[in-house]
Amino acid sequence: MDNATIDLQHQFYDMLMQSQYWSPERMRDYQRSQLTHLLRHAKKNVPFYENRLDAVLKSNGDIDWDRWGEIPIVKRSDLIEHREAMQARELPPGHGALKVFSTSGSTGAPVSTTHNSLAAIASKAVSLRSYGWHNVDWTKDLCMWIGDNPSSNWPHGSREGSWGPLWEPKARNGHTTYLNRATTTANVLEFLERTKQSYIGSRPKNVQVLSQYLIQNGGRLKLNAALTFGTGITAEERADCLEAFGCEMLGQYSSKEAYQIGYQCSAASHYHHNAEIVLLEVVDDAGLNCSPGQAGRVLVTPLFSTAQPLIRYEQGDLAVLGVKCTCGRHLPVISRVLGRITHLFRFPDGTKVAPSIPAKYQILLGAEYWQVAQVAPTHVTIRYVPISWDTYGDQAAVATAVRSHIHPDITVSFERVREFPKVYGDKYIEYVNELT
Repeated sequence: MDNATIDLQHQFYDMLMQSQYWSPERMRDYQRSQLTHLLRHAKKNVPFYENRLDAVLKSNGDIDWDRWGEIPIVKRSDLIEHREAMQARELPPGHGALKVFSTSGSTGAPVSTTHNSLAAIASKAVSLRSYGWHNVDWTKDLCMWIGDNPSSNWPHGSREGSWGPLWEPKARNGHTTYLNRATTTANVLEFLERTKQSYIGSRPKNVQVLSQYLIQNGGRLKLNAALTFGTGITAEERADCLEAFGCEMLGQYSSKEAYQIGYQCSAASHYHHNAEIVLLEVVDDAGLNCSPGQAGRVLVTPLFSTAQPLIRYEQGDLAVLGVKCTCGRHLPVISRVLGRITHLFRFPDGTKVAPSIPAKYQILLGAEYWQVAQVAPTHVTIRYVPISWDTYGDQAAVATAVRSHIHPDITVSFERVREFPKVYGDKYIEYVNELT
């Protein structure tokens, strides 16, 4: 990263330290200013948006904000079918070099999106702000358990640069080491202990898998924190991490399409929406805004993504907005991220469930890992890797618990397996609807 880029990131970071205390009205005005630039750019330079913005974008370039909800929602299928038409012919000055990211496919077919460097710079600054909320010590080492780069194979991984703010000399003491996702649970733990890592970075479920392996094998390993990303964190995942590593999970709600959407508050387990870099909407099935406490579909508009603008993109998640936080920051609250829409269990009586079964039943089953799958309209199969192939847990009690947490009319079967590959990139999928 050159000095000009470091300076730009520093400037944005300084703004973020102030903007987290802006009034809702001032944040709205800031977002609308950025959105005005984004919509004008998309209309002029991106064929896909040539007519999609007509409801709000007047001929003189002004925006009719009262009609924002009339902009058609961008679907995942649009990213596949109209990829070329969604690419900007030109970028605004200073928005930088391009990079293509591909999603894992956990909400359907994998998709690729093109990103510009200014969006990445802003996203990194937001991450640094959140680290400050939690007093993360970026002079220490961080192990990231992600990716498929052969150079990051165990036992050494690939050691890279610092992960803190490059304008602070002390931050250069901390380094990031990458271990690819093919690394086994045992080898990840061996690496963490041998190299005396202070932080682990991965998805919440992956960290829980590490935690449960330690707990079941009678081990403990002290870490400063687990820096997780992607979806929300369950209470069981937090509890297992605390027991195994003596530390908290610090969550980031994010996606490759929209970067950092929210970060966990330092005073609570909910998230603060990073309103300075992404507009977040939570809408019901009719496309109307949800009230705080009401679950709905997540729509995102990354404010600085000009290479391939995503204006009202359906993220594929369900979330619940919250009320003002008591921590003193004025950033909007995301009280819960419920998971992927495509992973909801759906039943003939119209019931929809975002399944969440307490981890104690996995232990009761004698499972090292498990996956709960809806395989028929009223049938759920639990596939699991047993801790011991010579003994069986209490399947009847677990089946009763599954029915109480999911639906009383389902039948439950069990299937022992040797292993669970991370079939969706870096993700370990615990709940899956195989009918959708």
